[in-house]
Amino acid sequence: MVKSLRTARCQRLVTPLPCPPLPIPVFPRPVPPQTNVTQDSTDQKAETTVQFTITPAYTVTIPGTVELTKKTDADTKKITYEEDFDITAADVRLNEGKTLRISLVSDYKLESGATKLAYTVTAKQGTAAAKPVNSEAPVCADFETKTGEQTVTLHFAADNPPYAGDYSDTVMFNLAVFPQN
Repeated sequence: MVKSLRTARCQRLVTPLPCPPLPIPVFPRPVPPQTNVTQDSTDQKAETTVQFTITPAYTVTIPGTVELTKKTDADTKKITYEEDFDITAADVRLNEGKTLRISLVSDYKLESGATKLAYTVTAKQGTAAAKPVNSEAPVCADFETKTGEQTVTLHFAADNPPYAGDYSDTVMFNLAVFPQN
């Protein structure tokens, strides 16, 4: 008999007990200061401030890799390696008087082994003429607050290298918000 009692007790301890749900604390929203007007108030009016906040936002798309392609000038037969690609900024919303500026950081040299080959970059945005982008003038685009998509076209060009090889360089695109010009 004692043996049965111990077994029953052990089984009882192993059986999981139902747990009551844990309370989830709910914090009330902070109440802004209020003005109470009653029938006894000297001044029978009150005012309130209506407000909301929109934080700056934008989406900029920059290609991860750009492959320069061989071009041969029809008249001079000069061979170059070139490519155009677009940087887009979509749904730019900045604080008033601000612009989203994109600038490049590079030594503007393609490398393959010990060989270094200089290249150039030009930027064309909107109806403005294409402008060179380099270490002295690194800005390639200024995007303003605007819904939809804005585009700048970058043109990369390098002369025909003296040696075969895989030529590459890494270009850093820096984005920053500045006062409009």
